[in-house]
Amino acid sequence: MPSRVEAIVSLIPEKIKIVYDLCCDLGLIGKTIDKLRAIDKIIYIDSNEKIKGLQNFICADAREFVFSNEPDVCYVIAGIGGKLAIEIFDNILNCNQDVNKVFIFCVNRDHEELKEKLSAIANVKQQIFYIKEGSYSYEVIQVSLPRHVEEIVINDLAAELDFYQKKIRHLSYKKDNFSNTWLNKYKHRQEKLIIHNN
Repeated sequence: MPSRVEAIVSLIPEKIKIVYDLCCDLGLIGKTIDKLRAIDKIIYIDSNEKIKGLQNFICADAREFVFSNEPDVCYVIAGIGGKLAIEIFDNILNCNQDVNKVFIFCVNRDHEELKEKLSAIANVKQQIFYIKEGSYSYEVIQVSLPRHVEEIVINDLAAELDFYQKKIRHLSYKKDNFSNTWLNKYKHRQEKLIIHNN
């Protein structure tokens, strides 16, 4: 089982009764949750109508799906870009404004845009973790609205440093102000991490 999937599963709070595996593809995350956790219901949503064999599968665009207003729900948004994740996140917030909710993000690009969006929301608790899998380091973000989740620590220091290094390399080629701001943030975090752990 991929370590990032284990991390996602471990970040689902105990009180959660329903998990949405959004942009689920073949349902690896939802299936893993089903094996390892006692969750009442896992709902798979993807716009690919060719997906078969998943119980509670809904063929829909998560950016437009009307989510019900239920408590104790976790939304897993993984394997897509941060910009698409933001659109899905906004749709869920528009559907369910009064309910406690937990989101777990593991996007494959546009990390900075997602973090900017999340930092602009009041009363949100964020926990960010870094997981190494093969030659790639993943950033997994748990978000709780409102702030009600317990602290969890599963960070891999080497993965975090590797993530920063790759982001610094990638962003150093870009010349816009947004990229430059995040380049400096990653450099600062990397330096702090190195000093703190020496």
